Amino acid sequence: MLLRALFPLTLMFAVLVALAQARPHDDADLRALLLPDGCPAPCWQGIRLGETRLNTAGAMMESELEPIERPDRYRGRLFGSPVSVALMTHPGVRGANPVVEMVRLRLPETSFGELQLALGQPDRVLAYTTPEHGYTPLMAVYSHYSLYVLVNMPTCALNQTTLWHTTRYVEIVVGNWLEYGSEYYLSSRELDMNTWATQLRGMARCDGQGYGWVETAGVFGAPGTH
Repeated sequence: MLLRALFPLTLMFAVLVALAQARPHDDADLRALLLPDGCPAPCWQGIRLGETRLNTAGAMMESELEPIERPDRYRGRLFGSPVSVALMTHPGVRGANPVVEMVRLRLPETSFGELQLALGQPDRVLAYTTPEHGYTPLMAVYSHYSLYVLVNMPTCALNQTTLWHTTRYVEIVVGNWLEYGSEYYLSSRELDMNTWATQLRGMARCDGQGYGWVETAGVFGAPGTH
């Protein structure tokens, strides 16, 4: 059952992107949100990752969004999309006003498939091991944008349809990916771009306990990321 569910993933990026792009699709607002003009990577909405101080970045966000927890968490709408924003500093740096190293975004109405259409084929795909049983986070890497799309969904739910349409388990990271500062992402494995779905089969764990869709608390819903 699991092998049959995972097999179509091999052709997902090539086939589904091609089919979807054959239909009219306007991703101008999404690209303006993720890849703003005049803000070359690593940069997001005027925040220069690795340069802009947290207080300055927070003031920029507060001019457009509702503060949830000053100075680093905000939510609201940008370019027509609901968005949650977390400004992240290096976990090893102490100080009252550190530099922002990365921005984590949740777009609850935007699917993994829509992000693929807007951003194109990723440069790399990584699979992470975590202490969370039954989850295999996947990372689509866009090096030239300093942007990463993270999908952290139940391994047993992974198939062509659920991966393409999921919104609940998707996060976008802009800037310096700070997985080394997290106790959740234990190690990573780079998957071959042509056979990564086959490689996933060997890592998949499905013990019949019915891992499925779960709501989690907080602004960012991926299990174990806080």
